[in-house]
Amino acid sequence: MDDAFQVPSGTPQAPKPERGIACPRCGCCHLRTTHTEPLPSGRIRRRKVCRHCGRRMVTYELPPRLVGPDR
Repeated sequence: MDDAFQVPSGTPQAPKPERGIACPRCGCCHLRTTHTEPLPSGRIRRRKVCRHCGRRMVTYELPPRLVGPDR
């Protein structure tokens, strides 16, 4: 077994928090936003395209002021 790829036992490894969304078809996280539109309800609709497979999707987001205080 190769020891070069093992994490030292004294180093705690916290899992990285996931950010953003992944393509439901290929799992790629590299999406390109093609259109952004504010809605009357205060949400934001974004049309996105996966850079890997070309799948199109729509996301609905809350602006930062509606999400809550930043920690």
